[in-house]
Amino acid sequence: MAVLADDPRGPLLATVYAKGLPLAASELRGSGETVLVTFKDRVELRGLVALQQLGVLVCQPGRVSMNVLAAAGNLVTLRSPVMDGHVAIGGTVVVPGVPKVVGGSRLARIPFTAEIGAARLCAAKPAPRHAGTDADPVVLQARGEVDTDDFPVGTPVLEVPKGDPLALSDRPAAPPFFVRPGADWGFTTVRLSTDGQWDQVVLGEGPYIVGWTRTRAPDHHVGDPMGGLGIVGTLSETDVNLHAAMDLLASAPLRSLPLHEVPAGTELAHHGTARARLITSGFARVVRTEGALAYVVAAVDGSMTVEGWLPSTALGRRMPARLSIGTKGAR
Repeated sequence: MAVLADDPRGPLLATVYAKGLPLAASELRGSGETVLVTFKDRVELRGLVALQQLGVLVCQPGRVSMNVLAAAGNLVTLRSPVMDGHVAIGGTVVVPGVPKVVGGSRLARIPFTAEIGAARLCAAKPAPRHAGTDADPVVLQARGEVDTDDFPVGTPVLEVPKGDPLALSDRPAAPPFFVRPGADWGFTTVRLSTDGQWDQVVLGEGPYIVGWTRTRAPDHHVGDPMGGLGIVGTLSETDVNLHAAMDLLASAPLRSLPLHEVPAGTELAHHGTARARLITSGFARVVRTEGALAYVVAAVDGSMTVEGWLPSTALGRRMPARLSIGTKGAR
């Protein structure tokens, strides 16, 4: 979660909940611990944010350090503004790593830092990672597990059987620097290269740690036609966003406040100046009213809430306490 403000001591403009909310790297500027950023997605907003709260997406895949690889669409955190075309980044590789007492495994979090070219960061919102239908299917992906769609078609996919550990080394035949223990189910990795009886593979959910392990025969290759677990959404993208906005505005401090529709183009102001504009329609909770103005907390999806004043006449219809989006009679 991150917060945007007018200045370090100014009013709160927005609370950002989503990881990887798109912004253009060319608009990232500042120094020290605070930078000025511009969001242009379903909400248009410009403000100051603490650097350590800011994450961006990688659009050009590849190594970011000796043992860490970032795929297109992977999230990293910023550690510096853009300087001379480069930016310091950090992040965490998430991978099952510590056995539980009864089955399964806990998630290990392996931190990393690096410096990369700023051109590798996304300058525009990337395409959905699992695009394939108009509704963009939601694919079941377990935490800490390799997403094979992050790798080129034809990449060998290796299946590690139930109960088998996987040890990673910096180079073939070297002592391991990380061991993923065996679990009550098998798991998948991909082979990047081979060296004799050793495979270079990855672990994590993206970004990934890279290391060498004993070779094994591939089960299949990325892009091969095959069945798989997946849940395909039946709601439109608009309905999905409105569901997420409703969930965001249903938190304990807000759920008892009046809820209204707000149309696309609605502007929220601070001290008489518009500071945020809703690109698409959404919902708003009315915190208080003063004369003809209402102070609201608004959302158009699950990524952020924005706060500010608007004319009470800009509020749409009052919504019922229980709302079903995407079904007949909900509109």
